[in-house]
Amino acid sequence: MKQNEAPMERSHSWEPSSRTWQRLHIDFAGPMSGQYYFIIVDSYSKWVDVIPTKTSTSQWCMKQLRNLFCNFGFPDVLVSDNGAQFTSKVFKDFLQANGVTHKTSAPFHPSTNGQAERYVQTIKKLLKCMQDEGGDVDHKLCQILIQLRKVPNANGKSPYDLMFQREVRTDFHVMFRNMKD
Repeated sequence: MKQNEAPMERSHSWEPSSRTWQRLHIDFAGPMSGQYYFIIVDSYSKWVDVIPTKTSTSQWCMKQLRNLFCNFGFPDVLVSDNGAQFTSKVFKDFLQANGVTHKTSAPFHPSTNGQAERYVQTIKKLLKCMQDEGGDVDHKLCQILIQLRKVPNANGKSPYDLMFQREVRTDFHVMFRNMKD
C-alpha cells in the first residue's frame, strides 16, 4: 500500500429488507443552484424523499428526520456516510434515544451506501435536465418524486404501492377520467 492510499475496506453488502421503513439510507446531493438536497431512501420499497436546504447541520437533519419519523415511524437502521452532520455526538444520541441503529458506510467506499448514492445521481441528473424549463425548483422536485414513486421496482410494485398498499392517484388519473366523460 502506498503512503497516501486509504486502507482497503470491504464494501458492505446489506441483507434485503423484509418490510418498509426497516432500513433507511440518507445522503446529501449538491450543492446545485445554491441548494443541497437531503435524500432519504427506504431500502425495501425504494420510496425516496428529497428535502431542499441551504444548510446541512446535524440539528437540521435531526429536525427533518423527526418529521419523517412522525409520519412513518422509526426505522430499525439508518445508514449514512461519514459526514460530520451524521457522525456528531448529538446526531448519534438522537438516533440512540429513538431506538435507531446507526450504520455508516465504509470510508472511501460510497457504494456501501449505494441506495442513497444512486438517488443522489438520479436527482442531480433529473434536476439538471429540467433546468432549462424555468419555474420553481420545488415544483420540479415534486414532479420528479411522483414519477420515481410510481414506477414499479424489479418486484413489480411501485414504492407508493409498497408504502401505502394502494396505487398512487396522479393528475393522469384525473385527465383520463375527464376523457371518459
